[in-house]
Amino acid sequence: MNKEILISAIQNHIKDFNGQQVKAFYESKLGFTDVFTEEDNYMDYFKSGMYLEGHIQGNEEIIQKKLVDSNIEVLDNQEDEEIKMIVSKLKTISIDSLPIKTEFVERVKIMLEEAINMAEHKSNLGVIIFIGSILEGVILGMLKNGTETNQLQRDFKDSANNPPKKNGTIKEFEDWEFINYLQMAKKVGMYMDKEDHKANLIREARNFVHPNEQIKRQSFSINDALQSVLMLCEIIESFKHYGKYKR
Repeated sequence: MNKEILISAIQNHIKDFNGQQVKAFYESKLGFTDVFTEEDNYMDYFKSGMYLEGHIQGNEEIIQKKLVDSNIEVLDNQEDEEIKMIVSKLKTISIDSLPIKTEFVERVKIMLEEAINMAEHKSNLGVIIFIGSILEGVILGMLKNGTETNQLQRDFKDSANNPPKKNGTIKEFEDWEFINYLQMAKKVGMYMDKEDHKANLIREARNFVHPNEQIKRQSFSINDALQSVLMLCEIIESFKHYGKYKR
């Protein structure tokens, strides 16, 4: 809940109150007890955004519940605007200019549609998970494309200067972990450090596909989903400009 929306709801509710009613509203309904005693100051000060902003700091959900319990309507259109932004950003993502293997192009476009569907149905977690899958699909599709790919796979070492292994055995390329694909993408010049940080944030967020990780986090906001989308847009844009994969 955006605190500006709560402030607006309170200000609209008390606009026709007199000073004593405003004081009673803050004390009994919202629990704000540090109110002025000078009646002349009730209206101007209590209605000001400055006063309210000082009280609504990290307690948005508590204040919202108190307002709802008092039958005060809180109109939150902020979420709808953020959903529209997520959908708009996802629809602007274009991978056609990237050197991605054909079957991966088709799969990534399907996942983009699924991410849009998740956003429209207000599934923040669904958006976050699909963003991670889309990024992995783009990177994997680029790494598997071109004449240098096999050599790159044979020569690649992870951040510890070892080939990706499991139980002491070198993994086949298709069995690598997402982090290995990211490390290889950075090594061959797909993106620079600032995008590498964002890519790893997306990779970590995709781990919320696991129930245990979801339980630890508990909730996923529309802003979490939006930030994942914005980072994905920046990373994909970087693919069009950097390193060996530039067209």
